[in-house]
Amino acid sequence: MPNALDETLKKANLEIDVCGMIMDGLDNKSVASLQLPIYLLSFIYKLRKTSTNHVLDDEETIQLSAPNGAKSEPETRRPSTVSFVEDVAVRHYSGSSNAGAKSRARSLSSGGAISLTSSLSSVDAIGVPDGRRKKAKLNKWSIIQLRKVFKTYAIDDMYARYWVRLHRLLLFKALVIYLLYNLVMVITANVIGFEENAHDLLTVNLYLGLSFFVAAVLAAVVMIRRVFLRISLQLGVLTWVFINAVLFVYLPLTDNVILPMTNVPNVFYAIFVIHTMLPLSRPWSIVLGSITGVTDLIVIGFMSNVGFSNATQLIANFIIYLCSNLTGLYHNYLTDIAHRHTFLDTRRFLEADIRYSRERDKQTKMKENLLNKILPKHLIEDVKKVLNRKLVEVDCMGPKRVFHELLVERHDDVSILFADIVSFTPLTTALEPSDLVTALNELFGRFDELAETYHCLRIKMLGDCYYCACGLPNPIPDHAQCTVKMGLQMIRVIRDIREETGVSALDMRIGIHTGYVLSGVLGLQKWQYDIWSDNVTIANHMESGGVAGRVHITETTLRQLGGAYEVESANGGDRDDVIKASNLSTFFIATSQTDTLEEMPASGKSQITTNGIHRKPTLKRRHSVAEYMETWGAETPFNSLTDYLEDKTIPEANVVNLQLERTFHLQKTTGKSDDRDKLQATISQIRPLSLMFKRADLEHLYSNRKDDSFKFYVGCAFLIFILMIAVQLIQLAWSITYMTTISICLCGFIIMLVLTTGLKCLPCYTKLPSLCRSHLYKTTKMWISNRWLKNAMTFFCLVMIFTTSILPMRDCNFLNERFPNGTFDELATNGSLNKSDPVSDMENILPCLFAPYYLYTCMLALISCSVFLRVSHLVKGVVMLIGLVIFNVMFYDVFQGVFDLYDSVSGADFLSSKARGSVITAVVCITLLVLDRQIERNLRIDFLCKNKMKEDKEEVQRNELLNELLLTNILPRHVANHFMMRHRDRNELYHQTCKNSCVMFAAIPDFKAFFSDIDVTGNECLRLLNEIISCFDKMLIMRKFDGVEKIKTIGSTYMVAAGLAHGDDATQDDDKTEKNVLTMVRFAFAMRVKLEVLSHHAFYNYHLRIGINHGEVIAGVVGARKPQYDIWGDTVNVASRMESHGVIGRIQVPESTAMILAKNNVPCDFRSTIKVKGKGDMSVYLVSDRCSMINSAESMERVDSMFPRETGL
Repeated sequence: MPNALDETLKKANLEIDVCGMIMDGLDNKSVASLQLPIYLLSFIYKLRKTSTNHVLDDEETIQLSAPNGAKSEPETRRPSTVSFVEDVAVRHYSGSSNAGAKSRARSLSSGGAISLTSSLSSVDAIGVPDGRRKKAKLNKWSIIQLRKVFKTYAIDDMYARYWVRLHRLLLFKALVIYLLYNLVMVITANVIGFEENAHDLLTVNLYLGLSFFVAAVLAAVVMIRRVFLRISLQLGVLTWVFINAVLFVYLPLTDNVILPMTNVPNVFYAIFVIHTMLPLSRPWSIVLGSITGVTDLIVIGFMSNVGFSNATQLIANFIIYLCSNLTGLYHNYLTDIAHRHTFLDTRRFLEADIRYSRERDKQTKMKENLLNKILPKHLIEDVKKVLNRKLVEVDCMGPKRVFHELLVERHDDVSILFADIVSFTPLTTALEPSDLVTALNELFGRFDELAETYHCLRIKMLGDCYYCACGLPNPIPDHAQCTVKMGLQMIRVIRDIREETGVSALDMRIGIHTGYVLSGVLGLQKWQYDIWSDNVTIANHMESGGVAGRVHITETTLRQLGGAYEVESANGGDRDDVIKASNLSTFFIATSQTDTLEEMPASGKSQITTNGIHRKPTLKRRHSVAEYMETWGAETPFNSLTDYLEDKTIPEANVVNLQLERTFHLQKTTGKSDDRDKLQATISQIRPLSLMFKRADLEHLYSNRKDDSFKFYVGCAFLIFILMIAVQLIQLAWSITYMTTISICLCGFIIMLVLTTGLKCLPCYTKLPSLCRSHLYKTTKMWISNRWLKNAMTFFCLVMIFTTSILPMRDCNFLNERFPNGTFDELATNGSLNKSDPVSDMENILPCLFAPYYLYTCMLALISCSVFLRVSHLVKGVVMLIGLVIFNVMFYDVFQGVFDLYDSVSGADFLSSKARGSVITAVVCITLLVLDRQIERNLRIDFLCKNKMKEDKEEVQRNELLNELLLTNILPRHVANHFMMRHRDRNELYHQTCKNSCVMFAAIPDFKAFFSDIDVTGNECLRLLNEIISCFDKMLIMRKFDGVEKIKTIGSTYMVAAGLAHGDDATQDDDKTEKNVLTMVRFAFAMRVKLEVLSHHAFYNYHLRIGINHGEVIAGVVGARKPQYDIWGDTVNVASRMESHGVIGRIQVPESTAMILAKNNVPCDFRSTIKVKGKGDMSVYLVSDRCSMINSAESMERVDSMFPRETGL
């Protein structure tokens, strides 16, 4: 549905500024790759706005399992700004080359508003018992299939009790209506009195009084719940017997002329009540309703004492009774289906409530766990507030912020520690990838334990470098002492490793400085808590300017120690230019301090705690580094994530069924039922009198939902219309005007059937052209989904039936003009008229003698209102009220001569035929309103349950998406998929060898000067840095940069790598390597272009210094408390040196990378042979400026033209 999706995007205002004019380079495929995550956000945040016309309904096909994901149409609109949450989600699934990730993305983004498909594997089959979660479509109109489903859930017996409870209320209302009718008859008989040919008043009073008493007793018995539940069928049959006694006992008691049409209205009404209000199953109601109709035909046929043929009247009566039986059966069947769906959906609602409640708890814990792994606790609440604010902004379509959200705060008096493992780089080449990741995880896990002990907060791991800070978020008076203790303990840990493994060159170099810092997170992807300030830079250089095995501190830190440690002069300025330029005095903590430290728990020589199990390692030989560290038993990253994924959220069937019983009061309960309260809280949204929802949005949803059963309403109304015409043609007068009118109405009904069925009922439908069928489907959907159109069709159908019901009376209107007072009596007495008078012709008079049939057709018209089950009872009530008024005007004014003639011929009872018609039509209207209100109330409760499930599922789905976004903010997509597997080995460390990777470091060297010179607090500088990093992050969603993965930011240095998703390749692949190198260089040029644009707006000329290298790397996740994805190896180290030894404004590469670029027609200029730390002399090249002569006014297409475009990019 591209139109709906486009509307979603417009409302959500998810604007994506992918590097300004760089976005001009996006082709259609690139835009398509962005579509999925955008659709996810629109689905979660804007669903209530865009799919408000479509909530779970009985009209929809029930899915016993989650439907397959629906593909979304590509969106070609290019927006302009992305903020925080949207930016992160945009990257969520885009550009993934992993088939599993794409499948997962499709499952998240799929689903219409029918059943809000969730990717949650534990919430993808609401209401399906364990072991039966296979996909199946349920025919919503099949009672047989519904019964099978009920047996599957073991709730068939429970529904039988629910059905009995519903019909108990209906039977009671039917008896109350009869009691009121009986009371009106008694009062009327005694107040108005009798005519001369009427029954004795005493006989009538005895008859009415006895029937009133019996009905009152039945009503009292019905009110006794326990008795009714035990003998409901017997009471239904007994009520049927009582109805028939009332119908037929009175006939022999009357002295009036008994005609075949005398008892029709009572029998008609009784048959309808038998089907709709008595607690009888469908077979029972069919049998008993048929018996009542046939009995009346037989009894009246024998008792009629008129002097002309009764055949036509009996045929007309049969048609009327047939119509009553069919309408009652139709009503019974559809209401039974509606009740079953309501009962089933209530069970699903209760099951979903349990499941979503568990899922919400699980997702909340998982979200808290993930946030704790990304951010310090003090920042988590701020992030939550930002997330919630962003959701509100998107939902309300509020104004966008010009800048991205900046979560940064200042801390004074903080001690910063940088620690680097000396000689660890050669060790990485000597260790197997699994051993390397194990060693780092154990080592950094030990450091994390030390940091917690000494109140330090680990900031980040930079390869084999570990740095932390003390004094944030909460100030600590002895922060300097805690940091020094931390450093001394780290040296001891490395010393123990050296002694136990025999790796003599392994050591630790530590630098500490004290001052203020700014802390927080920057960018949109791979959030990592970091700190910034000149003091952080100094601390870093204190480490690089230090000495192995010593703790190197500044004079500022020394003053904070208060003489607690002996120190030695260090002369750090001799070893580092930054320290020298800062004119800082530096010192070493005396070596004697290390030996006097207390033994720490979990050290190499002490007891080791692993998941609560204490053991003491026994080292009888020298271990390898990995073997020794493995004895520490550090927790593996994301160990608890498996618990969340495997946590059971599916409630047991018996638990749900028990709640269902309590909800509907189907068992004895004591105390207050929480389950009943849950449903009652939902039902409380319905107004008791009008049955409308208190919330306007819900009312709009309910009124405009698609009603697939509307064609049945029109079909049943059409059947009543045909049967009414049959009665009129058989028994009443008709003329050319009448025939013309019914012909027009017949055409109107045919049009209505075409509009509601789309000709699907015709055999030739499948032979129609597909375009024609498509237009018919759209037209039908429009007519049955719009409230006003449905009401208009209902009104039109009823107007045609009501008009047809009263039209034949017009042909007897001459009676009012031609017969003066007393003429009817003469006709009744003599049986003949003056032959000279043309009106005396019996062919004209005879059809007008059957006045009750005009009343009966009016009753048929009223009954037709009830067949529109899902149309508002208020609309039907207004139509019936208008019809009732019109009928009474016809009875008493316009066509009163017809009824006066009948009273003269048949002999009036204590009520005239007009008055009796008014009473009977009023009783029919009241009965229909009672039925309509109960049906609509159940339908609205069903709707509310489904809507509540929809909202709960949305919330769970949103939480799951946020959790996955958080997880993918720590890890690349393919790594996150690994940790999201439910049955993975939780003790296995993730690692992989990436043989075809390419690594890039891009720094802004002059940003530090800008940071120091322009802004004392640094906030505005960090805001600008945040904008720069955010723009770089947004570039990663472009199709052309597919496979480029952000690793981390280090101050103002941006680190990315390509080719990590293909790390399982066993052999070197030159084609993949070339592709990754070219993609990385293309990305580097795009970064330069974007930075030029930002520099222009910032009025400061920034330049990038970029280093790129390719080769094999080891990727893995280390650190259980704050897991971090990182890459290690010589390739990474060389790339870093290419940047640090590079040239500002240029891209520097080693010779091997330059050869690949030259092979692909990307010129490189030889710079020189430079000395690189750890590598010696290296020949380095600069990517030629001939490739980078691009100013900020040129688009990214110019960049692309300099590189060969691979297939699919």
